[in-house]
Amino acid sequence: RTAFDVRKSIVEVVNVRGEFKTDLAALIKTADKFTFELLNCCELMSEARLILSLNAGLLESAVVRKNKIFVSHPFSQQMIREAWKMELLHKRSYFPLALKWIFSPL
Repeated sequence: RTAFDVRKSIVEVVNVRGEFKTDLAALIKTADKFTFELLNCCELMSEARLILSLNAGLLESAVVRKNKIFVSHPFSQQMIREAWKMELLHKRSYFPLALKWIFSPL
């Protein structure tokens, strides 16, 4: 389980057991801070990339779950930029082939 899974479980408990809302909110903040601080321990992008690649869906999960603290980390932002650029390059490489296929005579 990841810290994001733990956070999600805590949020679910808050919705059911409101009397512990303050304590559980502190746990949610702790889980969010833990993931951010984990990336802060990295000195190089290569170290952050290793952590983020160990669990392939970690960054995507953070985006989907709107974990703004983790997603706002400079290393997370760099990974998002790299993924976005790769997606654009991938689309561009197929664009000429797609045009050729679309306009080729039958």
